[in-house]
Amino acid sequence: MGRLRHKTVPSAGTIVQRRFLQLLCVCALVAYSISAYAHAVLVKAVPGAHSTVVGTAITVRLQFNVRVDPKRSRVALVLPDKSQKLLSVNQPEPELLESQVTGLAAGDYSIRWQVLASDGHITQGEIPFKVAS
Repeated sequence: MGRLRHKTVPSAGTIVQRRFLQLLCVCALVAYSISAYAHAVLVKAVPGAHSTVVGTAITVRLQFNVRVDPKRSRVALVLPDKSQKLLSVNQPEPELLESQVTGLAAGDYSIRWQVLASDGHITQGEIPFKVAS
């Protein structure tokens, strides 16, 4: 006759420890994948897209979801005649670029930006706006 086999059943504490370890591994993988793909996404812009501003001077503010490198980033003002004026930027916070623009006349403008994010990827975009007299 065959022998009876006894199956060892893990204790409740062992099961909890295994589940906790599995959950910890999943969380670590998710956190790594999120940080590995944290491209700079523009979350707020002043002036806003398709907005109208009044006056001859504005402050441009570009707020991103991650830290950006201001030395390797560019912000340009596209004038109504489609020429570009490169803007000097400062960085009051790691995710924020600012620039002062003066001498604006009425017309259609846009802010063209390109930034290097903390993950090493470059992203770019354009924000159209109008200046009213």
